[in-house]
Amino acid sequence: MRNRIIVVVTLALATGCSSDDHRRPELRRTLDAAQITLIDSIDRATTVEAGRPVTASLRVGTEPVFSVGIRQDIAQQDVLIHIVTGAVLSRGPTPGATGFCPGAIPIAQALAIAEARKSGEAVAVVPDDDVACAFEIQVLVADVLWEVKVGGDGAVLEEELSDEYGGEDD
Repeated sequence: MRNRIIVVVTLALATGCSSDDHRRPELRRTLDAAQITLIDSIDRATTVEAGRPVTASLRVGTEPVFSVGIRQDIAQQDVLIHIVTGAVLSRGPTPGATGFCPGAIPIAQALAIAEARKSGEAVAVVPDDDVACAFEIQVLVADVLWEVKVGGDGAVLEEELSDEYGGEDD
């Protein structure tokens, strides 16, 4: 839950916090400038940090980065990846560790399912706080943000317009 709040705050501040039409042009511009995808960033992060990826997000700001949370036993590492070069910028421990479900599909696979479902690009994935072993994935279609819930087995459980980055938690 803590990582979800950080992602929400990071992107809400960057996108102005006031859009109620689900449009996020700042996210679109940032993704258009990126040379790698969120899925690519997960692959890059796992080359420098052992463990299982459990979160990933686009952080928009002065220097946009992809942030990948890697779970290691009871600890978690945050790996920051440059959105253009794919270089690892930093890595370090994060306070607390998010949910982990050993039987769930990998987050990269969940992202691919959500992207295919909406024909868009994922900007964030966190463990769902309502359904065990499911993922909440934010997908940008043009400049409209959608939330797609993917179960640990890969089934799409829910999809709706997202207010996740509009300053409210849904």
